[in-house]
Amino acid sequence: MVNRLIAADALNETHTTQILVGPDGYTGQPGYYGLGWNVSYDQNHQPILGHSGAFFIGAGTAVRFSPSDQLGIVALTNAQPAGLAEAITFTLLDLYRYGKSTQDWLSSSRDHFRKVIEDSNNAITNYSALIPPPSPVPSRHFSSYVGTYSNAYHRKIEITEEHGWYER
Repeated sequence: MVNRLIAADALNETHTTQILVGPDGYTGQPGYYGLGWNVSYDQNHQPILGHSGAFFIGAGTAVRFSPSDQLGIVALTNAQPAGLAEAITFTLLDLYRYGKSTQDWLSSSRDHFRKVIEDSNNAITNYSALIPPPSPVPSRHFSSYVGTYSNAYHRKIEITEEHGWYER
């Protein structure tokens, strides 16, 4: 017996393209973001879902799902986030599909991560040059939010006021 934690249609929505983020760093094809997942498409226009996580204390992780192949690959490493986990998932996906690697995934992953890290290290935001919203509106008094709210994701949420404190 399977207990479903998340409705299938809600989960499928996370796999749909929500925003174009530019060329995929590995394939050069259009890359998208889809509510927590990177969404790209293979040469047969089948979706490939991925997500990487890394901590600069020595862990790199990657997951790659191919729904059309009913295949998921997860790589967890005790290595600096430099593309090793991503290279493992892409290489294993290639081996599953084609029996061989289609490119040097370790080099392209390493180069991609090097550029991402360089760009983030060199990024400086000049906050004094940012343009504020044209008509900012202050939030209402907390008491105006007291009430019961609901939606399909959070279900029922009640905001209450007690002794000047507001709680969810």
